[in-house]
Amino acid sequence: MRKGFFRSELVLVSIALVCITILGATPAVGEKNTINIGYTCGFTGPAAMEFQRAAELVKGIVDEVNAAGGIHGRQIKIFVADDGNDPARVMGNLKRFRERDNCTVMLLSGTSTANFAGKAWAEKNSVPAICGNAQSDGLLAKPGQKAWWFSTCPHTRHYIGAMGVRARELGHKKVGVECSTLAWGQDGLNMIKKHAPKYGLEVVGVVQAEPKTKDLTIQARTLRDTGAEMVMLVEYAAEKGVWARAMKDIGWDAYVLSMSGGMMADALLAYPAELFEGWEVVLMSDISKPRCKKVWDKYEEIKGKRLEAIDLTGVWDAIHVLLEAVRLSDNPDNPKAIREAFYKIKDLPMAIGREGAKASYAPGKNCTVTPEDVAIGVVKSGKIVGLGK
Repeated sequence: MRKGFFRSELVLVSIALVCITILGATPAVGEKNTINIGYTCGFTGPAAMEFQRAAELVKGIVDEVNAAGGIHGRQIKIFVADDGNDPARVMGNLKRFRERDNCTVMLLSGTSTANFAGKAWAEKNSVPAICGNAQSDGLLAKPGQKAWWFSTCPHTRHYIGAMGVRARELGHKKVGVECSTLAWGQDGLNMIKKHAPKYGLEVVGVVQAEPKTKDLTIQARTLRDTGAEMVMLVEYAAEKGVWARAMKDIGWDAYVLSMSGGMMADALLAYPAELFEGWEVVLMSDISKPRCKKVWDKYEEIKGKRLEAIDLTGVWDAIHVLLEAVRLSDNPDNPKAIREAFYKIKDLPMAIGREGAKASYAPGKNCTVTPEDVAIGVVKSGKIVGLGK
């Protein structure tokens, strides 16, 4: 038996089942009496596990809204397509959702690279879009700009600020950086270099990893030999595991502070948990807050198993914000009316952020999160827990 082929077949079947489950059948042109939402999602490609479970949660929330009567007495119909986190496929999916399926608002679950394409399409075609996980600062609105692309999660500048404060608290001064060569990793690297001095930190070395890298031993030795006292990690789940193994293989036990709780959760599922024991991670949410429990309870209801993955809070907020914009719009069949309704949202409770965090937008502010919302967690016995727990 060809094991690689067999695993690929299983993945493809799983993705097909997810798509069919969400749509109920092969996508048809949007019906006049439904409110149609397009959802492009990275079922394959970087961080595929995160985006597959995001789609399952979205389905459960939309089903719940429809069971309660929909919005304005109309059912919500969601059209979904895999984009593999390929910018060209993202734009193709969005074009098809708008022109064929009459979708008036878009949801995205994908990498920052994929969302740059989604943002460009939304602005060019004047159709609002929202994402709950892409974190590049390049996606943020310019001062005074009214956006077409919206976000519900922290962005790189929020995380880097929290990382700098934490490093200073621990007394570290010499920092090594390991990051992805993709847009999110490069954005993180640039922000670390820019802001490190204000926290009394010196970046003494940088190593980078291409997607699907299988061995980072040379890079780990290189960074260790710079004298780095800590490692700031801006990396996807698969490469986090490769990096952790490389550090273990060379016997380097430096303090590690990683971006993205969702990516860390995926790494803990894919690799032996002991590789990450004691690592700290910046989190998009205070995982002790009751609304996080509500998110995980809903996912357990949908899947029949519990997964306390923090990335689920991002897509939970994104779909709820989207549906609130539809509810507040004067005409949910008009993309421009929905876009204006995003700016009508005030004080919508959020799963992301610390207790009491609420969503609102304004010109120049297309993200709901502030730096104060970012929390720090630590890996203990295979789980991410809040510091001091």
